[in-house]
Amino acid sequence: MVIFAVIFIAALAIDLITKWVLTPGAPFDIIPGFVSGVPARNTGIAFSWFSNVPPWALALLSSSLLVIALAFYVFERRRIKKLRGNVPMVLDIGFALFFAGGIGNVVCRVGFGYVRDFLVFDFWPGHPIFNFADVFINISLVCLATYIIFLSGPRRKSKEKELVLEIETRGDGDGPNKS
Repeated sequence: MVIFAVIFIAALAIDLITKWVLTPGAPFDIIPGFVSGVPARNTGIAFSWFSNVPPWALALLSSSLLVIALAFYVFERRRIKKLRGNVPMVLDIGFALFFAGGIGNVVCRVGFGYVRDFLVFDFWPGHPIFNFADVFINISLVCLATYIIFLSGPRRKSKEKELVLEIETRGDGDGPNKS
């Protein structure tokens, strides 16, 4: 849980500070020829979708999704801890980045009525402008996909079967008592 807290606080701070400090002003180079800062207002969500929806509605929708994701994370973390004894770090990192990015964009939307975007790839003309919250959310999806593909499948089912057998063997469950 410490990893979650450290990554969440650091990512949220990076996102909010850069939106506050870097956004005002003229375009600027971050890594010349690779990434530039181009201040922009995003009144929609990903790739400016739903730009015509009122900011309060997008903030409410985003907040609701974050609450649902938090409930899922708490439930899944407890279940994994019970089954395995430990929680894979990639799960904590993924959710920490997801919540930092999501909350960073909600704070910006509530405070300004839009999300401040400023990062753009120089080598990819026409690529949407984005911010660190977007980067963190995308990295979180890679972490969570890694967890789902490599860490939650057969190993989890094997441990669940062991627990069921242990309960049946002790006579604590509804199954046959083998003692």
